[in-house]
Amino acid sequence: MSSPHNSWRAQKVKNIVQDKPKKKHKPMRKGYWKAYDKAVKQNLKAVYEFCLQVCKELGPPWKQSETGRPPKITPEEHAALHMIRRLTGKASRFMERLFPCIANKDIDHSWICETLKRIPTEYIDKAIALVDTKTAALLKQLKTVFISDSTGISTDRKRTVIIKDKPTRKTIVDKQHIITRYVPARSIVSIVRSKPTHERRNDSPVLREQLDFQGNGEDFFADAGYDAKANREHAKQHGFNPIIRYKEREQTKWEKPQQLTAKESKKYKRHRGLIETVFGGNQIEYNNKTCFRLLSQRYKDNKLLSLVHNIKTHLRLLAEVKPT
Repeated sequence: MSSPHNSWRAQKVKNIVQDKPKKKHKPMRKGYWKAYDKAVKQNLKAVYEFCLQVCKELGPPWKQSETGRPPKITPEEHAALHMIRRLTGKASRFMERLFPCIANKDIDHSWICETLKRIPTEYIDKAIALVDTKTAALLKQLKTVFISDSTGISTDRKRTVIIKDKPTRKTIVDKQHIITRYVPARSIVSIVRSKPTHERRNDSPVLREQLDFQGNGEDFFADAGYDAKANREHAKQHGFNPIIRYKEREQTKWEKPQQLTAKESKKYKRHRGLIETVFGGNQIEYNNKTCFRLLSQRYKDNKLLSLVHNIKTHLRLLAEVKPT
């Protein structure tokens, strides 16, 4: 038999639940998942053709030798293969069997790892910017905001560190800094810049290195890790309206801790967390992990992760704009 106290509490909770209005969820756009599956999941050969088109627009990632026999697989096809490899999240041996199905050509799995060494980091940066530009061209008349954040990309390598005076094996983690373009009307999040660094690299100086493009008065959101006067001035010089959260500081008799205005705080709470959709999607599909061990290859693989996100976003947008 329940006590009167518990009965009173149960009745109180019941009244609160009954009186509380139901939260209205944002309705999903019609045909969202159908367009997503049509763009990415069901036609991998079409995705490879799009990746190959991007590589041909950028040109070959490395210079071919003018002597000897021409290669059976061009440098652009090698670069497109690495995009598909990162998109599927499969190993090189699996890509050895998959490549003949999408390109009608044979390749050895050992050559896949060797060609990644030849692709310059700048080439992947140009591919990220090119796909983002294609996406922005389809949404040029819609309101856009920009968001910056970072996350960790784990590896399968470990190093010895001293924790509480004891040597401990700790997994090596790289840090990935990104700037994203968010279009609220279409719920599109596209990566504009991506830069992998050491896990202990501070966010604040990296923002000034990444923000090298011009804006048109758009809001630029960032958390307290980017709180710096230099970052705000840098964003204003490039045509953005910086809404960067201030760090919590103790009040002194000489200065009061700065805070966002009520309007800026409302915007910040509404838009800032949407960059987590990129990190959450990568965590679900790829576990935010790279299988490469060399530092240069790890960084390139992390950049490919951003490029793959842009490719999936662009193809999904194309499937929504031009349904067939």
